[in-house]
Amino acid sequence: MTRMWNQGTDLFTMQQNIKSIIHKSMRINIRMVDVIELTYEDFELICNKIRCIKGAEEIERYGVSIITAWVVSYKYGKQDMVNDILGEIFRNLPQHQTKYVMESITTIFFDYQIDSFGYQIMRLEDLREIVARHAGWKN
Repeated sequence: MTRMWNQGTDLFTMQQNIKSIIHKSMRINIRMVDVIELTYEDFELICNKIRCIKGAEEIERYGVSIITAWVVSYKYGKQDMVNDILGEIFRNLPQHQTKYVMESITTIFFDYQIDSFGYQIMRLEDLREIVARHAGWKN
């Protein structure tokens, strides 16, 4: 597996690369872990970029990258780290924006044919369940 990015790669470019992979390969009943392969270095880079996200607009803009990093975190045993990053991002959102963000993430799953496995995304816990399934940790 070769690296996709380097230190100078911005989150927008990372997101575009991920979207391209998803458009080519993602379908219902396919887990993201079977489609997206990131080296540990690429995983670290994307996590460092995600740590800088502030606000609902950026979550919506980079939602595909967030979901991807979260899924890949299970491969490297770093799911707690990503959970902490996302928890911090969500804690810093005004309450009225949380529902908006959840709706935008639900839209991402629909738009990119990322299977939600029948879950209705209402809270961060629902997302954790879906992500764990996409990572191959749950059936």
